[in-house]
Amino acid sequence: WVAARLLGIPWSFTAHAYDIWLDKLLLPEKLREADFVVTCSDVNRRHLAETYDVPLTKLHTVYHGIDVGHFSPSPRPSSVRPAKLRVLCVGRLVEQKGIIHLIEACSQLASEGIDFELLIAGDGPLRDSLRKACHELGIDDRTQFLGHVSQETVRELYRSCDLFVLPCIAASDGDRDGVP
Repeated sequence: WVAARLLGIPWSFTAHAYDIWLDKLLLPEKLREADFVVTCSDVNRRHLAETYDVPLTKLHTVYHGIDVGHFSPSPRPSSVRPAKLRVLCVGRLVEQKGIIHLIEACSQLASEGIDFELLIAGDGPLRDSLRKACHELGIDDRTQFLGHVSQETVRELYRSCDLFVLPCIAASDGDRDGVP
């Protein structure tokens, strides 16, 4: 922004979730002066347009890319039902990921007699409190906290599980995921 002003050239920026929902340092000014702005979801784009009165033509959505072939599921016969439902969550163990809600939902599955295994890949400041919640809800024997895992391990986890869940929420401080 400063270099563009000094050189008299156009400029743009990417607004990430943190910039939009938590640390809005000079956000209205940047939105007004940038030639265009990129964000990763239509939710963010609409929010910026409505909250800061920015024309939608100035705001562009560029989704995070993923090679779906790289993360394709393993073929399974549709007639074969797994003996145990394998549920996967991959993400930082922070409030906005909403993992506590997944743990509570899995507790309900257990109370309804549904056999499952919950795999949580990732780490973060809520690890201990999430483990404690699993214990208190009686599902710690069905839950594995895997910590940080490699991309290859994530690929294998996606292939080996029946369900992926990431129940994102708005955190108490206003932070949230860019792609809710």
